[in-house]
Amino acid sequence: MRIYAIRHGFSAANDRNNIGTLAFAAKDAPLEDMGKDQARQGAEKLNNEYAIKPKVTAVAVSQLLRTQQTTEAMGFRQMKSYDLLNEVEHGMDGSALRTLLDEGGLPIAAVHAARALIDNLLLRGFG
Repeated sequence: MRIYAIRHGFSAANDRNNIGTLAFAAKDAPLEDMGKDQARQGAEKLNNEYAIKPKVTAVAVSQLLRTQQTTEAMGFRQMKSYDLLNEVEHGMDGSALRTLLDEGGLPIAAVHAARALIDNLLLRGFG
């Protein structure tokens, strides 16, 4: 089984101009139009490069609005949300987190949460 991780599209919660405001990292932030466009482009890439067909592929999503909107914009129809995919408390300030993400890194708390989710899904027979 292969597992692909896809980050949600652009929203007020990940807009660099919002660092230090309540909008940055807000759990209830919806996708912006640019985020919906990114999701549609991502769906094309999944299909063209990985032969993943969103309409017939099951997907695990967080309970956050922006992740569910991304998944829907990509065309996925079989979605199941998991609280283990929700954002984790990483203990980093906004600019340090942004720098880490820009460099392709992840907070260690996110890595541990992802491992727990994968183990949980495998135990439940998701894959």
